Amino acid sequence: MRISSIRTVVALTTLVGAALFSVGTLQAQPTTRAGAAERREKLKNMTPEERKAALEKAKANRKEHAGKLSDAQKAWAKSEAAEVKSIRDGVKAGTLTKETAAAQLKAWRAANPRPTS
Repeated sequence: MRISSIRTVVALTTLVGAALFSVGTLQAQPTTRAGAAERREKLKNMTPEERKAALEKAKANRKEHAGKLSDAQKAWAKSEAAEVKSIRDGVKAGTLTKETAAAQLKAWRAANPRPTS
């Protein structure tokens, strides 16, 4: 009787552990942005005037955000844009594949971390 109750406890413990591991793994998975499909649908249903107003609002938000960046952050963004353009030109010319371009950009970003302030 004692052996079967120990086996039951071990089996239940294993089952609970597996369930907790599964939940933790599911929570750690990257998720897509919530509502992206809804935003696309909303954009499709907008009138041209509403689209124009939304675009102007987005531009204003970008300008406001850009005004808050430090000089180091602005310099980093310009150098990243130049690197991206260089890599994109290589892909368009056929000298780089998309995979090597992605690896080069990833290596550049690792070597040149984004300044925080």
